[in-house]
Amino acid sequence: MRSRDRMALAPGGNGGVFRAMAEEGVLADMLCRGIEHVHCFSVDNSMVRVADPVFIGFSIERGVDVCAKVVRRRRASEKVGLLVERGGRAAVVEYSEMGEEVRDAVDASGELRFSAANIANHYFSMRFLATMGEWEGRLPYHIARKKMQCYVSTEQPAVPYPHGHTGASCVYDCADMHTCVPETPEGVHEEHTGVPCGHVQEGEGETEERIGIKLEKFVFDAFSEVELERFGCLEVARFDEFSAVKNAEGEDSADTSRRDILSQGRRWVEQAGGEVVGDMYEGVEVSPLVSYAGEDLEFVEGRKYVAFSVVEPENTHVLAEDECTR
Repeated sequence: MRSRDRMALAPGGNGGVFRAMAEEGVLADMLCRGIEHVHCFSVDNSMVRVADPVFIGFSIERGVDVCAKVVRRRRASEKVGLLVERGGRAAVVEYSEMGEEVRDAVDASGELRFSAANIANHYFSMRFLATMGEWEGRLPYHIARKKMQCYVSTEQPAVPYPHGHTGASCVYDCADMHTCVPETPEGVHEEHTGVPCGHVQEGEGETEERIGIKLEKFVFDAFSEVELERFGCLEVARFDEFSAVKNAEGEDSADTSRRDILSQGRRWVEQAGGEVVGDMYEGVEVSPLVSYAGEDLEFVEGRKYVAFSVVEPENTHVLAEDECTR
């Protein structure tokens, strides 16, 4: 319980997007407007390429209804879901649900056998999404044990009294074991129906953090709803397309995501003939209004940019030669 009289609620996983699209009229609107292709991705990936023409084009060219971008797993202990074939269909096995025989399996060359890490970056054709009414209800629930705030009552239940013996607040009535009969000030008992016998005395509760069970649906479970030949997979470079923000600090945090974006910007500038002035591990941010994936940066050739600046047409942070030599 969230409070004494309110149920605790929690998001039902990203797989709920399908039902939401249908119930909120989004699917009908997309069909009405003639949309044919949909790019679906997770918001915690700071390097996602929205409506990536390479990804969308790959999916269209292959004629698939569902496609997933993946990156190579860094190590066996990396907590990522894996794209696999199961029962003749594509599927994703979550890290928490896979056994050691899957997680640690290696091939003859010593490389991880199951190496395609799911990054929640998917393509769906509208012809497939238009049929969601047939399969959305089949998507399974996954159990997630997570910390959550819950209400803990400090009330103590009263022990029911035997037949005919009255207490300060309640009498046990054999004729109706679910009727609470409180005493009136005059000592006369009035029947008070609807209150369970052995009722609790009023008290205060408190909220504390406990491990709770959540039931979640995931987008990737829709993969198994298409034949394998109608499913595609595109492996991309992690350093260019995946940097998740999942933790407050350390790996996969806002700090590492910021580092990855700046490093990418540095690569783009240097590949275009520019120079970033600063430590070799420092970079720049290339505004998405300037370049989508490193293209159209011819104007940076021969220029120098101070580390941590933003490369954009109206504010390029170009350094004068004397500034670079100080």
